[in-house]
Amino acid sequence: MSFVKTEFQMVIMAVGESQALHPLCDDMPKSLLPIANRPIISYQLEFLERAGFNEVLIITPDEAEIRKWTNEHHPKIDIQFVAVKAGLDTAEVLHDRAVRDRLKCNVIIMSSDLVTDGQFIHHMVDMHRTKNAALTVLLKQPSQEAIAAQVQAAKAKGKSSSANQDVDFIGLDGAPCRTSAVGGQQRLLYLKSAASVGEELSISKSLLHHYPSLSLHTTLKDAHFYILSNWVLDILEPNYEKAPPLVPTLSLTSSTITPIKVPLSPKDRRRKYKIKTFTSIKKDLVPFLVACQTSESKLQALPSRAFENNQSLAYSMSTTQSIPASVSSMSSPAAGGPRASFSFIEEPAPTTSSSTECAGCYVHVMGSEGYCARANTLHSFMEMNRDIARNASAVFRPLERPGKNNYIHELAVVHVQTQIGPDCIVGSNSKIGARCGVKKSIIGKNCVIGDNVKIANSVIMDNVRLLDGSNITDSIICEGASIAEGCTIKDAQIGTGYVMQANASAKDEVLARHDRE
Repeated sequence: MSFVKTEFQMVIMAVGESQALHPLCDDMPKSLLPIANRPIISYQLEFLERAGFNEVLIITPDEAEIRKWTNEHHPKIDIQFVAVKAGLDTAEVLHDRAVRDRLKCNVIIMSSDLVTDGQFIHHMVDMHRTKNAALTVLLKQPSQEAIAAQVQAAKAKGKSSSANQDVDFIGLDGAPCRTSAVGGQQRLLYLKSAASVGEELSISKSLLHHYPSLSLHTTLKDAHFYILSNWVLDILEPNYEKAPPLVPTLSLTSSTITPIKVPLSPKDRRRKYKIKTFTSIKKDLVPFLVACQTSESKLQALPSRAFENNQSLAYSMSTTQSIPASVSSMSSPAAGGPRASFSFIEEPAPTTSSSTECAGCYVHVMGSEGYCARANTLHSFMEMNRDIARNASAVFRPLERPGKNNYIHELAVVHVQTQIGPDCIVGSNSKIGARCGVKKSIIGKNCVIGDNVKIANSVIMDNVRLLDGSNITDSIICEGASIAEGCTIKDAQIGTGYVMQANASAKDEVLARHDRE
């Protein structure tokens, strides 16, 4: 089953700041961060190929580095790039002219730090169609074991779980349910991160009036996987044409007073005419669309295309939804019955929908039916490496040769007196000396590890040197770092190319070249 370009366009959003991953992304795009010795982008492209996509658009300021890797490893999928300047956030790039000109239909947006193997995407697409939605969001329901582990990790560091985790406050219409079955769609009524909420969470009376069955959740996670109707892109651009480009003023000369018009700066124009601007999809755009479901004043800001109702067409194209009687009675004869594939159909004349439905926001809650995680923090990056090493995904596997309970590349050299424990990976051309112990850790390519080195619960990236007697626990050693003899590293992150002197120690800290400069 494939997605036709005239209907949905797949976008990988490889933009935004990565401060939470310092120093991992100081010298490397987030898309190329290694998860179990594979860059994140490789998992995403494999997922999209399995889902039936044959084309993807990658928006990034790091085009050259990512293009080099994708050209070598994923020739089957047509990968297009749009280069944007560094520092732009997710909503800002969507109204960048070079990007906007490339987006001609509904847009599926995937964050560059998401790894998922679920088969949810066809259900999400059908929900978006049949609900005539403005926005459809993927939510992940963590297992009880994962929630307990996160709380325990927070307590171990002496911090509250809300302060130490990427918590989302998510409001849904009714009790939560997984949407793998027909009829499990839920309306999204509230979505904010704990960081943006602050100390006090407020829910408007208007929202409770419209949706008295609202339920609030803190265990559901926003996967940063969104479907946006194409008309939503119109409201991202600063709507300058509605504001006078020039403002009247007076020119004073020695002899006359002449009325003239002076141009306003974009910033002053937005302030004077209260033009809404969007920086982040999650922080700005999603709350705005969610609020449109209950706010008539916000609905007035929507483009006319938002009020077109093609629901009967949507049901006819659905592969997982049947046509209700209330909708089939409105169907165009040309639309026909349910279709078994994603194909282009001539659209019937649009009809006006109710104001609350034109900006409908819905969710798909993904439970235990697949793997879904984001490498957006150091903790989650470590966990994802361990997940792939222990086969937590039913689909994704390391590239190294599988052993009884670990993965060791055939070109790696491991001394016979060294033990490589379960859930470990050793990359190609890496050499490990005598009497070493490696437990639940990932070792990249071309690493040189001396004798009597102990590595536990750590990630060692490519081209790292760990000399004799080093002890690495719960840490990340970035590419090209050099650790001299007798060093002890615990709960620390060592940046790219960093050189650590003999017998030095690091605990609960970040050591990076850029921090020295």
